[in-house]
Amino acid sequence: MFTDGKNVKVFLYPLKGFLNLGVIPIDRKYNITQDIKFTIPRLRVGLDEAFIKYQPHKTNSELMYWIPKEQLTVQNITEVFNYILNNVKKIFEQFEEK
Repeated sequence: MFTDGKNVKVFLYPLKGFLNLGVIPIDRKYNITQDIKFTIPRLRVGLDEAFIKYQPHKTNSELMYWIPKEQLTVQNITEVFNYILNNVKKIFEQFEEK
């Protein structure tokens, strides 16, 4: 795990045939009250769907995105990282219950 200047915790962990990228915002508590599957339209890498895991026992929910091992290149990982880190606030706000 590591944090970046965008107020998120980033987790990388291998799963069977995938690299899971997990992102938990630490800038504030987002009002996410259920698990949410959604499409990240601009990425050509990884699976079509991302997932926000509702975690009431933690400080925030976690956005998860999976990259298949066949697509693991520095360029592909960088593309996913850049998109998610630059859009994490917008993604969470989109699904936040007001």
